Amino acid sequence: MDIKEIKVKDLDPKAFIKAQVESIRATVGDGTAVVALSGPPVRLTLAVMAEGALRRELDRLKKAHHKGKTFPTREEPLKGGRPIGS
Repeated sequence: MDIKEIKVKDLDPKAFIKAQVESIRATVGDGTAVVALSGPPVRLTLAVMAEGALRRELDRLKKAHHKGKTFPTREEPLKGGRPIGS
């Protein structure tokens, strides 16, 4: 990933977010992504972006697979699997 300076006059937040979401989708595909953040304000900004992306994806999944209705809440704990990297 190349890091470059973005001047304020050239900043387009919506286009930037759209490009990042597309890049993440291309990388993750149907897999699972984990967001680990530390230190304000970066943590807070990225957390808000990640939460928005997750909410939009959940809405898309509800429309595509559950007739737009909210998914039922889990009544049992998640079952653990094999640790990552093992």
